[in-house]
Amino acid sequence: MKPLLLTILFAFLLSSCSLVGEKPAVRYQQRQGFGLADSNQVRAALKSHYQKWQGTPYRAGGMGLSGVDCSGFTLITYHQLFGLKLGRSTEDQLQQGTPINRQSLRPGDLVFFKTGFFKSHVGIYLDKGLFLHASSTKGVTVSTLKLDYWHRKFWTARTFRAS
Repeated sequence: MKPLLLTILFAFLLSSCSLVGEKPAVRYQQRQGFGLADSNQVRAALKSHYQKWQGTPYRAGGMGLSGVDCSGFTLITYHQLFGLKLGRSTEDQLQQGTPINRQSLRPGDLVFFKTGFFKSHVGIYLDKGLFLHASSTKGVTVSTLKLDYWHRKFWTARTFRAS
């Protein structure tokens, strides 16, 4: 009986998150020919958002400023900035958007990494090889794809821009 009660409590807490009713900072139009706003708007919104979240500690399953995991950070960021709903897990988010290669990355694109045999990681591309993410060791931070570790672990990317 206790596991069921904990599951219900957890679901209630997630559903009562402060994401509902907030206006996105950057308009996303889901019609042919439109997607995320221009790169300058997206970059500026991401930098501002990062100022709020910088240093937030990593916490598995976390969804707030007291602690957040990588997919929670991308989910919250996409909802607050773009008004888009992403799946909760990295695997769910991997199924969304349009696949793109590393050379086509633009601000706001999701970047995915294979960090272990059954482990993956997700972040949000900022610009010039930099991406935002919730690091398990540094919390919410900016890292570079040029760092050997991230360069080797890069797996794929997804965009929500119209082609």
